[in-house]
Order: sequence, then structure tokens, then C-alpha cells
Amino acid sequence: MNERIEALTRLTLQGEMYVTPVKTEYDREDLFLPKQQMESKRICEYILNQTPKITEFSKMTG
Repeated sequence: MNERIEALTRLTLQGEMYVTPVKTEYDREDLFLPKQQMESKRICEYILNQTPKITEFSKMTG
């Protein structure tokens, strides 16, 4: 096992590979949008509100 895989395994076992989700506040007026548009907008807002977990072992982030 190489050094990178060993470090990633350690982070995984310690529960440090995933970020804690950030609560996203949605606009109440979204309820007046068509269902598909509201869901798409909320998914985009949720994704943009989260902070990515970048470690020294991260590849292809961003």
C-alpha cells in the first residue's frame, strides 16, 4: 500500500473524508415557481452553499 492510499484510509476511518453540510436557506417565493424550476434552483443553491473538502491528496477538485 502506498503512502497516499494509507493516508486516505486513515482519514476515512477517522471520519474526516466528508464535510459537514451547511444549512441552505431558500427563498420562500420559490414555491410559486414550476416544480422543475424550483427543484433545479434549489439544487444549484445547495451545491453553491457547500464548501468542498480539499486535502493534499485531492485530485481533480473544483
